[in-house]
Amino acid sequence: MSLFRRLTVSFRSHLDEAVSRIENHDAVIDAALQESRDAIARLKLQQSQVNRKIDATNKQLDALHHDLENWVRRAKNLANSDESQAIACLERRDRCAEQIDQLQQQQEEYSDMAFRLANNLKQLEQKLISDEQRLQEFRGRDLSTKAENMMQHNACFKSVDLEQAFDRWELAINRNQMQYPVIDPAASNIDTLEERMQREERLAAHKAELEKLKEDES
Repeated sequence: MSLFRRLTVSFRSHLDEAVSRIENHDAVIDAALQESRDAIARLKLQQSQVNRKIDATNKQLDALHHDLENWVRRAKNLANSDESQAIACLERRDRCAEQIDQLQQQQEEYSDMAFRLANNLKQLEQKLISDEQRLQEFRGRDLSTKAENMMQHNACFKSVDLEQAFDRWELAINRNQMQYPVIDPAASNIDTLEERMQREERLAAHKAELEKLKEDES
């Protein structure tokens, strides 16, 4: 084989390798952008789910506030005629108040989650638009210019993949938090004596409250 032919074959081999690298980079970026689109779709789905939970919690809170007012009204009406029933009404009112506190705490957690989801979604969408514009710009460049410059952006591609890995991890953490709420182990192991004393204290407080209601009525 002549020297000219060997040089020609070597040149073509390097050119084919450069073209192959460009095509691979294009595919990597396109796949990364598709992952970003999928991540955005998942975030929007999760955002919709969180918003539905917020709406449902608001309805529950409205219903509980209405029930609480009804139990107070019933306790007032029964204060003079049936003390035991009036106390039972106040007990129901207390349960409503406890449920309201729990739901309000959940509502704060949902609102915080919705805020973080909205921020993450906004950042991902902005980054996707920017990356898509950059991809079109790269595709429009001359083939030889791409072959010289693509390796300089390799670290950027790895950074894109790393950011998406963190986003997927955070999505998994948020999903697990929604599916498995934190339970206080001490709440299921209340001392019997403590429970009885608390019940007696509530009864005494309710009786005192009934006396005050009677005075208000007279």
